[in-house]
Amino acid sequence: MSTTRGAWTHEIILVCIVMAGVVAACTQREPKTVAFVLKTLSNPYFIAMKDGIDSLSQSRRIAVTVQATPKESDVVQQVDMVNAFIDNQTISAICITPNSSEAIVPSIVRANRRRLPVVIVDTKVDSAAMARQGATIQAFIGSDNRQGARLAASILVEAIAGNGEVGILEGVPGQETAQARSEGFREEISRHAGVKLVARQAADWDRERAYSASQAMLLAHPGLVGLFASNDEMALGAIRAIQDAKREVVVVGFDATDEARKAVEDGFLAATIAQDPVRMGAEALAMADSLAKGLPVTTFVLLSPIPVKKR
Repeated sequence: MSTTRGAWTHEIILVCIVMAGVVAACTQREPKTVAFVLKTLSNPYFIAMKDGIDSLSQSRRIAVTVQATPKESDVVQQVDMVNAFIDNQTISAICITPNSSEAIVPSIVRANRRRLPVVIVDTKVDSAAMARQGATIQAFIGSDNRQGARLAASILVEAIAGNGEVGILEGVPGQETAQARSEGFREEISRHAGVKLVARQAADWDRERAYSASQAMLLAHPGLVGLFASNDEMALGAIRAIQDAKREVVVVGFDATDEARKAVEDGFLAATIAQDPVRMGAEALAMADSLAKGLPVTTFVLLSPIPVKKR
């Protein structure tokens, strides 16, 4: 009787071992995916970034899922999107272009607790908020927005012969990118005694809001001769407002989208500042994939912007 019971016990143990092996094997085979959360796909800049993501995903066979909010000002919606990815056990790393440099920090803390690698793309996270909340990111890739805005200011100053009133259309308040571009532009403008910054207006990276803001700016400042739009969508909105008002105002944009490049060639836009969103998206995905595999990466990559003028 004891021999039979012993045999049964032995068989039960063997079955348990086999089942454990099957479960482990299934777990190992469970597909892992990099999550990539973009600000929006209503802006050509981020559509180009997605092209870079998709291209690298296909060439290296990296599983990636990309999501984006309808507008770059959709902060709460983006946070919810990021948190859903963090809670998804099939996600191996996450890339984020933050809609808010501060609001995203609690989500980064949440990812840290799960030991999920975080790559921040394009827009830096608020360093003071990260320090207060104990958040850590594993890598960042973006453009030198401050340098690009200084270039834009230099081009604008030259175009107006170093004299006159200028304004600036800013991005979403609270975003590091918007702040860096505004500060870089103002820093350079302050070096030119003949140029006076008379107006600053947030238009949230949006063409229609920029159109309305530019109309108000033109009415309030009849002496305005130059305008820096912190992205090309706002620059194109400003150009339409200037044309409707039958005014002569020099406009410089930022991002070098296809439509903005055409506006430069057609003479409606004095210049735009080129970034490389395709490369940025691809390199961010490569970073995330390497981090998910425990491989080393360059933790901070800053790409130099280039001015695009009429040929």
